[in-house]
Amino acid sequence: AHILAISGLHIGIIALVSLGLIRLALKRSESLLLRFSLIKTAALLSLAPVFFYAFVAGMSIPTLRSVIMVLSFLIAVLLGRSRELLNALGLAAFLILLFSPASLFDASFQLSFAAVFSIIYLTPKLAERIPRPAPGETQGPRWRLWYQKVFLSLGVFLAVSLSATLGTAPLVAHYFNRISLVSLPANLLAVPLLGFIVLTLGLTAMVVSLFSTAVASFLFQVASVFVRLSLELLDRMDGIPGSSVTVTTPGMAEITAFYLLLGVAAYWLSARRPE
Repeated sequence: AHILAISGLHIGIIALVSLGLIRLALKRSESLLLRFSLIKTAALLSLAPVFFYAFVAGMSIPTLRSVIMVLSFLIAVLLGRSRELLNALGLAAFLILLFSPASLFDASFQLSFAAVFSIIYLTPKLAERIPRPAPGETQGPRWRLWYQKVFLSLGVFLAVSLSATLGTAPLVAHYFNRISLVSLPANLLAVPLLGFIVLTLGLTAMVVSLFSTAVASFLFQVASVFVRLSLELLDRMDGIPGSSVTVTTPGMAEITAFYLLLGVAAYWLSARRPE
């Protein structure tokens, strides 16, 4: 449900794909490359697709929150401060609370920012623990290099999912009294199928429908196949005994203690950075 909802994942994919396609198009013009900064120009032009998708999606509060967060990152790129992600996240939170202070007590606001903060803060520390080939091994057989690249990408993906899961665990327990124990493999299956394949097919069908309803209908039917496949896989995972556990509602002291312990663990990982 979270992946299918109009959320930061969707807006982020729109921004990422737009940024990549625009950069690819700009590279074909030597005069543009000489006159403008490639990444900054691409970031500026990527604002239009993000706004377009947000308006098509209805500009609800969760959508608006996601748009502000993505815009904060793109603006940081324009200002040459793309690595200051926590500042971009803080700016997004400030703007939302400035116009809607009550959002601070909204579960979706808390879960969204807890997840993104955890991804930004924890993922680099977890990713450092992923085994990497030694400098001399980068000249090995092609299949081995490809395997190492896939393994590293999979490790980073799992680090992102684990970071988001840990960062939102106390809040999920507080609001829903249930913790999933299969969230990592579930994300591994659902995000590529729903977040990329289904979303891409759906957006393509939306544009194609302006020219051919038959082709758009076919694309929607293909997308529906992947939706059913995803739901079937997730239903089977949900049916595994012990896939989730019921917990009591944690209080403020318990939630605070969890985040303090998580912060100490993150600091310990940084202090013991592998050579």
